[in-house]
Amino acid sequence: MQDDLKPLLAALDEIGPELHRLLARITLCEHAAEELLQQIVLKVLQRPRQRKEIQNWPGYLRRAAINAAFNWRRDRKSTSNLSSSHVAAAVQSNGVDRSEIHEQVEQILAALDAIPESYREVVLLRYLQGQPYDDIAAQLGKSPHQVRSLCSKGLQAVRKKLRVNTASIGEDR
Repeated sequence: MQDDLKPLLAALDEIGPELHRLLARITLCEHAAEELLQQIVLKVLQRPRQRKEIQNWPGYLRRAAINAAFNWRRDRKSTSNLSSSHVAAAVQSNGVDRSEIHEQVEQILAALDAIPESYREVVLLRYLQGQPYDDIAAQLGKSPHQVRSLCSKGLQAVRKKLRVNTASIGEDR
């Protein structure tokens, strides 16, 4: 095995399942998550010069996963059936119409797609992955205070996008 592949393999062992869950939650499609994770690894394997420059493999792979998932969403504009266990549990326990929840999830993901990447990554790690600020800070090389600030600004941006989208939907009626 090539020595420059060892850090990649170690990072995949460490966060591979987390990356898969993150991809599945953003794409709302288990099959797409598997394909995207494979594509990310293949791209890295095809670029030996780039591999040598990567210092933080978990951070690199996480950003690549987030970008790949949102690119996949943009390419498709509509996703397949919801597969998130969180959404399914909410539907079963609350008796809420599945299509209504699907629409809300789509609106939130669209709003996340429209905010700056630095905000999006922090918001996803905090609220989709449930990671504490200290862990996110360590992953991104920032202080916990900086992460809280980015997260707060990201949530403000998402709320603003959701208000704009909701207002424009109301005008169509």
